[in-house]
Amino acid sequence: MYSAEYETYLTGVEPPYGEYDEATVKRYVLRTMREYARVHPEAATQIAQWIQQYQLE
Repeated sequence: MYSAEYETYLTGVEPPYGEYDEATVKRYVLRTMREYARVHPEAATQIAQWIQQYQLE
């Protein structure tokens, strides 16, 4: 289990904290990283590398 606290305006996840299994954490991190890459296209290549490196898909 992972304990996490995050910014809901970025993730859309409520409440802004909780305990989650690994698959759930990866799903939300992936969602957040994709949104960041959408808003900051200059970071898209690095984001894609991290997604692959940490096997988030």
